[in-house]
Amino acid sequence: MDQFKAIENGDISDYEMEATKNSLVTDLKSMQDSQGAMVDFYISQYLSNTNENVDSFIEKITSVTKEDVIRVSKRLTPDTVYFLTSLSGEGERRE
Repeated sequence: MDQFKAIENGDISDYEMEATKNSLVTDLKSMQDSQGAMVDFYISQYLSNTNENVDSFIEKITSVTKEDVIRVSKRLTPDTVYFLTSLSGEGERRE
């Protein structure tokens, strides 16, 4: 929840923006090496009634600004919160 508030308040560094964009672009470019991934991409485009190709999708990602992220973050509502626990010892739950 703290991270959601930080983003809403614009606490996003230029490095975080660029690293995130670069990661998404790298994923999309590497997806082109897999026929299955490309089929999945175009099926999702078809099902969402959009007509994007990988290059135009990359173009849109790279044009996203910090202000865009802040504006959209204010429209997000958390749906589900998970609490992760671990097992310790002989199968006993640690809380």
